[in-house]
Formats: sequence, structure tokens, C-alpha cells
Amino acid sequence: MSVANETHASTDEETRRFILDEVLAEAAFEGFTYQSLKAAAKASGADPSALGSGLLARLFPAGSIDVIAYWSGEEDQAMVEAFRAISGYNS
Repeated sequence: MSVANETHASTDEETRRFILDEVLAEAAFEGFTYQSLKAAAKASGADPSALGSGLLARLFPAGSIDVIAYWSGEEDQAMVEAFRAISGYNS
């Protein structure tokens, strides 16, 4: 997340996470398409007016590619946290 977006970071991050959760369920049937991304955004409870004003373009500028990259980053972070928990590594 850029410093310029820092004021919206927690809201955007929460929204991004909710959309990711929904798109993963949607993609099982429809694949990682722009249509599944739009459906996931609606299902996530995102503000409809925000969807119309470019929310998806702001959160995932490259569409599904950005969703997959975000998912990968989330899973990488979970792996690091799990490693720290089992190894006692705290740095």
C-alpha cells in the first residue's frame, strides 16, 4: 500500500480481504474473471456507490492478476506467522 493511500489503508485492507474471501468462493465456479471479481465485490458488502466510482480499480488495478497476487501475499504472511509460532522465532 502506498503512503498516499495511508488514510484509507485499514478500510481498503479490510475491503480487499472481504473481496478476496468472496472471490475465492466465486472463482471455484467461474474462474478468476472480472465478472467473478465484480460479483465478489457485491457479495462482500462493499458500498455500491463505491463500486460505481472505481473501488475495484483502486483496490485491484490489474483485476484478477492483482487479486491472485494479493492472495499469494496473504498466504505468504500466514506461512511466516505459522513458522514463527512453531519455531519461537520473533524477528
